[in-house]
Amino acid sequence: HREIALNTKSDRLYYILNGTVKVRSDGKEILAEKGDLVFLSSNTKYEFEGTFEAVQVMSPSFDPKNEPLDVNGNPKE
Repeated sequence: HREIALNTKSDRLYYILNGTVKVRSDGKEILAEKGDLVFLSSNTKYEFEGTFEAVQVMSPSFDPKNEPLDVNGNPKE
């Protein structure tokens, strides 16, 4: 799975349940695996790549209006 995302209003917290995932953001790359937490603040563009299961917590809650990019990182029209 590969996805590029940007949420303009919500902070995101991912708890990795299984697998591994590379997370790229702000010119940095980390490898997260089972048991790791990944925090991404609002208005941060990031990319996920890997095969993993995670629990995601967002605050404030998800609203598609705050997701200006599709999964490939292209602006939604």
